[in-house]
Amino acid sequence: MGFYDDEHIDVDDGFNSTKGGRLNPHRGVDINKHPPGTPVPALTSGVVVISEEHHGLGWIVEVKDDNGRFPGYRHLQSRGLPVGTRVRAGDTIGRLGNTGDWSGGDHTCFTDGSALGAIYGDPDLVRDPVPYIK
Repeated sequence: MGFYDDEHIDVDDGFNSTKGGRLNPHRGVDINKHPPGTPVPALTSGVVVISEEHHGLGWIVEVKDDNGRFPGYRHLQSRGLPVGTRVRAGDTIGRLGNTGDWSGGDHTCFTDGSALGAIYGDPDLVRDPVPYIK
């Protein structure tokens, strides 16, 4: 049973969902049903390009993968890997958490593309991450 298996993807709160009356569509997919603090593995190899705290997304890490895509990991328990860190698929990015104003429980929100770009005005920078996970 892997971290990104179908049973851990919250399809009810998937990409473009407005569940819970949120004002903007969800720009990722939640990976949950893991205990708090579970290590969050990098889906692909690449280099960490963002590692910071955001008021809504909590602790975030974004990687530029070897194919030029930007997988992102949101609501981590605490600061993840620092910018410039080289990761391989399966390396721990951070730990599953419940940080940020937009979190409703322990999970990580996985994104395909720059979620910060979407928040700050360019929703075309993100894609449905489920095909990327598969």
